[in-house]
Amino acid sequence: MKKNIFPKLNDIQKKNIRTSLIFVLGVICTLFLTTLWNKALPATPVIVKEFTDSIKVIHEYKIPEINDSLQITLEKKLKNLELLNNYENEINKKIKRIEKKSANSTVPNLISLKYSESYEYKGFTQGDANSFFSINCPDLNTVKFLDFKPEFFNPNILNEIAFFRLNIYRFENPSDKESRIYVLNEFFEPSKTNNNFIRIGNNLSKGKYEIIIGFTLKKDLNKEYPTFFMKRCVLTKK
Repeated sequence: MKKNIFPKLNDIQKKNIRTSLIFVLGVICTLFLTTLWNKALPATPVIVKEFTDSIKVIHEYKIPEINDSLQITLEKKLKNLELLNNYENEINKKIKRIEKKSANSTVPNLISLKYSESYEYKGFTQGDANSFFSINCPDLNTVKFLDFKPEFFNPNILNEIAFFRLNIYRFENPSDKESRIYVLNEFFEPSKTNNNFIRIGNNLSKGKYEIIIGFTLKKDLNKEYPTFFMKRCVLTKK
């Protein structure tokens, strides 16, 4: 008779052995499943870059961590970009305002040096300009500049004008009927549009003045005494 070398196990011991075996099998299964899971979804991020006809090519990219220093640098760059955009917007707004203001403003006529030399001391005959243009006389006491804006009834006449002329004379005595003292004799280039604007500084001293403004036609330039079609203002500066 053979002798049984294994002792007989009671129910409690059998239960403990079964529990241990189940635990060991559970650990083995867990490790096996984890290995399969890592192969299917690796811990390191991967990005599929491209595909060939038969082989899938995978490139691995490591995404860098953003530390505090890098974050601060990025925030500064974003802030600078925002400031540059705001600055550019402000510049564009100012440019638009200047362009709008320039479009609504009138540029004074240029002084004509060409005719100043030839006709400054040449005599002229007086012509009536009432049939050509209207103009308002300035107020010598309230303005910094003396502006003259002739409004032509027929703007086509502007093509025939050689120059505008502005003469200023001062009365020696306020009671005099004729001015005697020469103050200014200036010539200006005409504009081809009905937007002529003649301006001089209002630096006249106190007194009574005669202001004559008008034009001479091109066809009269060779006359011994060209016709000066003019308007007359008699004003007093207090």
